[in-house]
Amino acid sequence: MVQAHHLLRAAGVSIVFSLFVFSCRTLPVVGVPSVSAYNQYAPTPDGTVMIANAVSVGPGWVVVFADENGSPGKMLGYAPVRDGLNLDIPVRLRYPEADRWYIVQLHKDAGVIGKFECPGPDEPVLGANGKPVRDRFYLKGLSGEMSM
Repeated sequence: MVQAHHLLRAAGVSIVFSLFVFSCRTLPVVGVPSVSAYNQYAPTPDGTVMIANAVSVGPGWVVVFADENGSPGKMLGYAPVRDGLNLDIPVRLRYPEADRWYIVQLHKDAGVIGKFECPGPDEPVLGANGKPVRDRFYLKGLSGEMSM
């Protein structure tokens, strides 16, 4: 977020106001479970990718899977999220690969709080449509242009 201050002078009186400029992110609705990820370049050297945001009703997890023809494949990493809006969530992936699609999915923390239990009680959160709350993102290698 960038904040620019402008000073207006009208009839000898100073009026200060702020103009806020946001990035192109769509802000999630707090209270409605959601997860959002953006296409990104190769992970950090330790395999970390960033999930843009997640809204969880109660504690939960963001879980990253390999994308296998539009469905979650092998689970590659997860990170805890707290109740409400979570921003810029780092997830360390096991076996990260560049130049491929991934799925991030929101899961409940329904068993032992703070211990990821999947398979088990930490099931995917279902949206209003009855389907798991998820998003896809592309992880591009360091060489070449990202064109989506």
